[in-house]
Order: sequence, then C-alpha cells, then structure tokens
Amino acid sequence: MLILATQSYVTDASVAAAQQAFHQSTKIPHSFPLDGGLPLAWHDFSGDSWSDLVAHQASTGNIYIYPFSGSFNGTATLGAPVLVVAGATDVNWMGVGEVTGDFNPDLIVRKTDGTLWVYPGTGKLAVTGTFDPPIEIGTGWNSLSTLIVGDIAGNGYDGLAGRQSNGNLVVYPHTGEFDQFNTLAPPELIGTGWNIMRWIGDADIASDSETGFPDIVAVDNSGNLDIYPYSGAYSGTTTYTGPIQIGTGWNIIKQLTLMDVTHDNLVDIIGTNSGGQLLVYRYSGGFNGTSTFTGPTVIGTGWDTMDLIA
Repeated sequence: MLILATQSYVTDASVAAAQQAFHQSTKIPHSFPLDGGLPLAWHDFSGDSWSDLVAHQASTGNIYIYPFSGSFNGTATLGAPVLVVAGATDVNWMGVGEVTGDFNPDLIVRKTDGTLWVYPGTGKLAVTGTFDPPIEIGTGWNSLSTLIVGDIAGNGYDGLAGRQSNGNLVVYPHTGEFDQFNTLAPPELIGTGWNIMRWIGDADIASDSETGFPDIVAVDNSGNLDIYPYSGAYSGTTTYTGPIQIGTGWNIIKQLTLMDVTHDNLVDIIGTNSGGQLLVYRYSGGFNGTSTFTGPTVIGTGWDTMDLIA
C-alpha cells in the first residue's frame, strides 16, 4: 500500500509565500534533545519516538517517508511509505536535521543547480502537511561533493559539513537563527585529504555519548569503514583524531545513512546493496574495532529504485 500526500514539489507562489513568512529571522533555542549521540528526534516524522527513513526515487523524483513499525522485525520493520514530496527530479542530495528551531525534523535538499533548500517539518506525518513549503537557504553548493548534517561545531545547532573539490572538509555552522541565506555561517576548515572518501556521515560512536558530540563515520575508496573520533574541542583541523578502521568490504554498499533503527538509543548504519536489499548494521553498544557494528540484517527489498536515503 502506498499512502499519497498531496504536497507538490515546488510552486512559485508557495515558495514566495514561505520565503516572505521567514524573511524575519527565527531565533533558535539551545539545548536540542540529543539521544545516543545522534539527535534521534530529528528522524521521527510520525511523532511515535521511532526514527523514520526518508528515500528519494530516482525515476520519479518522489520523496517518501517510511515510518518504522514499532518493532525491529526484518522486512516488517518499515511501515507503508508516505509520499511527502512529488516530482523532485532535480534533487541530488538530502539530509535530515533540525534547522528551523521548532524541534521538528526538517528535510534539507540540494538541487542540481547548486541551491540548498529546507522543507520545514510540521511535526506530523499525514496525508497532507508533513512539510511546509521549502525555503531556499543557499547557493553554490554543487562545489561540495558530499554533505552531512549535524552539530559538528558544538554550538547546539544543526549545521552542515561538506567536502570541497580539493579534498578539504569544511563546516558551515548554524548561526542560531533560521534566516534564509543567513542561516549558515561561512565555511570553517576541519580537515584535509578527504577526497579518499566515497561516503561521510556523523554520529556519536566513540566515547562521548553523554555530550552528544558527533564523530565522523566514513567509507574510503577501498571500502574500509573508518571512525574519526571527536577530539573534545571544535578546533580546526584538530577537531577529529584518527582514523580508526572498524570494518572492511563496505564498497558493496551503495547508499548509506545513520539512525537508530533498533530503538535502543544507539546509532545504527542503514545501507542498500546492488541487489536492492535494505540492510541494517546494528551498533553493538561499544566502540570495539570490527565488532562495533554487527549484521547485516535485511529489512527491505526492491530498494534499487532509490538513489538517496536519509
């Protein structure tokens, strides 16, 4: 069963109205609720405290939310998909975070023209109204070959990080206000030589879950899964230490994302393989080399139609 939401992708009128509504900045409170090092609430679109999976279909551009069923139970883990954005064929990256300041999960997307947009979450997963109309917050983002959402700057707000064409890893800290093109601060360098990575994500894996500071999780071009632990201070190129290798053979995984699938307040890895299977690698609960993640467990099939997950 496919549940259809009536929200269209973008109309000039809806965008203009939304941007006018947010022309005056929205100050965002500190103290976002972190859980297990990943702001798990930012993935809960249905309001049931379970993380939900977002997927973009390559052929149609449709974006679906797959609510979790309430039980980690193989292919029954995911509920029926809800179509929340239709026809977004020009989206080439998406992520989930909380950037608008209302404690609801937002969808952040990059279009092929390099513009960056936020779909503000309404706090409900419904036939209509999962997201308010999109707000443009940036241009020129095609210069970054990979993007991640998270509070890497440690200021209590979800910003973005990305890899530049020269291999530099940079952070765009959230300014503390949701104010269109003033939402994100200019980039700050935190690493070099990151062009050896094919995928980069962030979650608290190593040792500081009580603070919620994210570590960098990455798959390099050889298929190694590496952790770059947070050093304890946001301090340029010394923000992260490592890498520490925790897995091999990850080049068989196509799309990857991080969230708590098993509802144990620990961050798991979700990925798709070339056979179209959706896989979960469970976090063992301890940072322990190649035993850090276990599995995989198959929770879905037919996912080769999806080119993005978040």
